[in-house]
Amino acid sequence: MSFRPFLRCFSTFCILLGFFSSPGSVISQESEDETPTAITEGSDSSKAISYLGTPRVHSVLLYSDFAYTTRVAEFKLPVGSSEISLGEVPYNILDKSVSVSFSDAGKKFKIRGIRVLEKVTRKFKSKETEELSKRKESLLLSLSTKSREVQELLDWETSFKSIRPVLREEEGVVEKVDPESLSGFRKTFSDLSEENTKLRLSKLEELDRIREEFYIVNAKLDHLAQGDVLRRKEIRLEAEVETGGTYKLEYKYLIRGAIWYPRYTLDLKPNGNEAELGWYALVRNETGEDWNGVRLEFSTANPNQDLDLPDYRELRITSRVIVAEEKEYSGAEDRDIDYSRAKKSASGPPAAAPVMAKEARKKVYRPATSQAKADDFKSEDSYTQNENPLEKSRMIIEGNFKGQSNSLQVEENMGQLRGDLANQKTFFDQGSYEDSIRYGKEALRRFSGLRESSRKELKEIESQVQILLNRSSQLNSDRKYAYSLIAPGLSSEGFDFRYISQSKEIVPSDKTLNRVFLRKRTVPVVPTYESSPLTGEEAYLTVVSTNQEREPLLSGPLEIYSGENLLGTTSVSTLKPGEKIRMELGPDRDVKIIRREEKFEDKSGLISRKKTIRHRIGISIKNNKKRKILFRLIDRIPYTVDDSVEIRWNLGPEKPEKTEDGILTYEAEIPAGSSKKIEFEYTISYPANNVLRDSSGTGSY
Repeated sequence: MSFRPFLRCFSTFCILLGFFSSPGSVISQESEDETPTAITEGSDSSKAISYLGTPRVHSVLLYSDFAYTTRVAEFKLPVGSSEISLGEVPYNILDKSVSVSFSDAGKKFKIRGIRVLEKVTRKFKSKETEELSKRKESLLLSLSTKSREVQELLDWETSFKSIRPVLREEEGVVEKVDPESLSGFRKTFSDLSEENTKLRLSKLEELDRIREEFYIVNAKLDHLAQGDVLRRKEIRLEAEVETGGTYKLEYKYLIRGAIWYPRYTLDLKPNGNEAELGWYALVRNETGEDWNGVRLEFSTANPNQDLDLPDYRELRITSRVIVAEEKEYSGAEDRDIDYSRAKKSASGPPAAAPVMAKEARKKVYRPATSQAKADDFKSEDSYTQNENPLEKSRMIIEGNFKGQSNSLQVEENMGQLRGDLANQKTFFDQGSYEDSIRYGKEALRRFSGLRESSRKELKEIESQVQILLNRSSQLNSDRKYAYSLIAPGLSSEGFDFRYISQSKEIVPSDKTLNRVFLRKRTVPVVPTYESSPLTGEEAYLTVVSTNQEREPLLSGPLEIYSGENLLGTTSVSTLKPGEKIRMELGPDRDVKIIRREEKFEDKSGLISRKKTIRHRIGISIKNNKKRKILFRLIDRIPYTVDDSVEIRWNLGPEKPEKTEDGILTYEAEIPAGSSKKIEFEYTISYPANNVLRDSSGTGSY
C-alpha cells in the first residue's frame, strides 16, 4: 500500500491528443508468428494499416466509478509515415482520454494523430440458420401434404358414411333384401370404416408431430436470427519515424463501468492480544473487457472533477422588428390539414402523416395470441390465406385430434417462451434482477414441459437461460450485500489515497463483486468482555485496536473471525492514523454469568413505624476459556429523591465505581478456567403507612 498525490506528472513522451471520429468499420486480424510491421506507401497514396490485434491489458487504475486502463504492445515501424491499428476496445471508453507513449526516447518519431472509429457488428450463426430455414420450409411442405391427406380421408369418411342401401319400388314388383348380402355389406362397410379410422389417426398423429417439430425449429431459428450485437471502438495511431525498428508502445484510456469498495477482515489470534487485519477491495467490472492477470491499483480520487477555470462567454443582445402579429396556436390548423389530406387520399396518393414524438416507456414483451402468431408465419411464407398449412393443420387438429394433440400445447408454450426469453434479457440489462429471475424460472418451466426430443433441440437455449438465471441470482445477492458498502470517494475527504493489489488478478466483466487482496497487518488488540446481568445473563466481547498505518481506514464492512469461525460482521467509519476503534463482536458462550437476588422484609418496622426491605445480590462469573479475560460488569442499586425514603448499601469486598444515580461498574481480570463472585446488598426504609413505588430514571447506561 502506498500514498501518492492525485496530481502527478505524465512521462515526457506521453501524448494526450484530442481526435475526431471517422465513420466506417475496420476488420481486425491478429498476427501470432511475428511482431506486426507497419506498411508505408507513397505520400500521394493511402497508407496501408498495420493491425496489431488487441494488445493485452497490462494494468488498471480504478477510481470510484471509472477505470484507467493501460495496454502495452510491441511492433516494427519502418521509416516514414505509417498508420497502426491499436486494436478494438469497449464502446464506453472516453475518447478524449486516450494517451500514447513510447518507451524508447532515443528514436525520433512524430505522432500525427489518434483516431477512434466506432464499430457495430452483429454475429450470426449463418450456417446453422441456413440449415434450420431449409428444415422449416421442408416442414411447411410436409404440413401441407399431411393436411391434404388427412382432409381427403375425412372427406372420404363423410361420403362413405352417407352410403345407405336403397330398395327399388316398382309397380307390381317388391324387392326383397337378401340377409346374406346385407350382412356382407355391413361387414365390408365396418372394415373399410375401421381401416380408414386407423389410417386417419395415424396421419393425424404424424401431422401433430410435424407441427410440434415446426414450432421447435421456428423457436430455435427465431433465437438465432437475433444474433449478438457487438458495439466496439478501434483506436488508430498515425506516426512518422526517422529511424525504423521495433517500438514498445503504451496507451491508456478512461472507461466507464468499474467500481470498487473497501472491505476488511479481522482474524483474532489465540493469545487474545493480537489480530490480523486484512485490507480488501470489492471490485465490480462492467467495462466490457475482462482483466486477466492484471495488476490493479485503487484510488479514492474523482477523475470527473474539473480542475480548469470555467469559460466566460460574451453576452450579445440584439432586437428585431415584428412584421405581423403572430397568431396563437390552437391546433385547429393541424386538424384542417389532416382533414384536407384525408379528402385527397381518395383520389391521389396518401400524404405522409405527421410524426408525433412520444415519451419512451419501458415495455414488457407480451406474447402474441395463437391467431397473431399464425399471421406472423403467414407473412414469412409464400402461401395464401386459404392455403396456409399452419392454419389448415391447426383446424384439422382442433377438430379431430385435440384431446391427444401435443403440438397445440407446444405452439402456445413456444409463444410464451419467446416472451419469457425477451423479458429475462431485458430486465437483466436494466438491472431488475428479481424480475429477470422470475422470467428465467418461467422459461425453464416451459422447457421442462417439452418432450425429450424437443427439449434436446433447444438444449443450447435452455443452457443460456440457466446461465443468465445464475448470474441474475448472483448479482441480486451482491446487490443486497452492496447496500452496506460505501464508495471510497465519500470517506476519503477529498484526498487521493492509493492501494495496490499484491498479485495479478483475474476480474471478468460479468457485473459480479470480486474480492481483491490488498495487504495484511498484525495489529495489537485489547479484548474485553462486558455484561449487564439485569438485562441478560450474557457476556459480550468487544475488541479495541488502533490504526497504525499512514493511510486512513476507509469506511466499509468488517468481518471478524476467530480461526475459521465467523464471529460476526460490523462496519467501521473512517479511521484516521492513530485513532482507536472499538468493535463489538456479540455474546461469547464460553463465559457464563448467573445473577441471583434475594429479598427480605424486616418486621421490626411494626414498632418503629418504619418498614425495611433488604436486597442481597450475588453474581457469579465463570471463565471457560483457555486464557485469562478482562471483564467489565455493570449493575445498579436504586436511588431516591424522596426525603421519607432512606437507602443504605453494603458493597462488599469488591469496590466498584459508583455514580450518583446508583450505576455500579466492576472491572476484573479472571484467569482461565476460574470463577469470580461479586456480592453486594442494600436496604430500603420507608414509612410503614406508605406504599413503595418503583419508577425508571431518565438516564441509561
